[in-house]
Amino acid sequence: MRYVCTLFKKPKGFIDFEASYTPEWVNKLNRNLKKWSDNPQLVVVTDFEDGFEKDIEVHPFMYEERGWACMMEMFRPEIVGDKAILVGLDTIAVGPLEDIEEQEGLIMPVDPIYPPSICNAVVAVNDSSVWEKWEDQRELHLDDPLYEQVEFPGLFSEMVWLRKHTKPKLWDDLLPNQILSYKIHVRKFESPDQVDLYGGVGDARIIYFHGNPKPNELNLDWVQENWV
Repeated sequence: MRYVCTLFKKPKGFIDFEASYTPEWVNKLNRNLKKWSDNPQLVVVTDFEDGFEKDIEVHPFMYEERGWACMMEMFRPEIVGDKAILVGLDTIAVGPLEDIEEQEGLIMPVDPIYPPSICNAVVAVNDSSVWEKWEDQRELHLDDPLYEQVEFPGLFSEMVWLRKHTKPKLWDDLLPNQILSYKIHVRKFESPDQVDLYGGVGDARIIYFHGNPKPNELNLDWVQENWV
């Protein structure tokens, strides 16, 4: 099963939530997937030239833009192949991935903060239709304010573009509770002091991180066991 991620050098002014992504994040994801998938092939689209484990498939970017716009390159047909699952570097598998890998078509999660909108934390894709639409409209849309996130004016958001131009099936319908947000579904809060009370991952298979915190900031057993 092909799994695809991106790693790019942070452009000036870009908000990456201080994650400081490096090739080692890709290597950690590679080791993590091997634990829970029978035959994973990790693919990275990147502007880094080295630092990756030998069995990781490395592809350079086609275009010069960086930031969230370049994440659209994960949809390139030669990257996807017959079928792929696209993930962020701040993603941890915590259980067997067989059910997720068996699903067909374009699939995304419901955005845990802005339902019923979609998000692109974990995307299944098995054709070139998204890439073809993006290639056709890319130059028109890159600088269009319509595709900026409200929280980050001036920055193109691939997630906003995907919301407007795709109609995926939903992981939440197909495999409820198998793909969860750490911040919304796993971490709980105690008011009024907002002290972290960490819930378990339950029957989840994938936990994805958005915003803060990131996996490298957490001293939790399930993180330490799976993100090594």
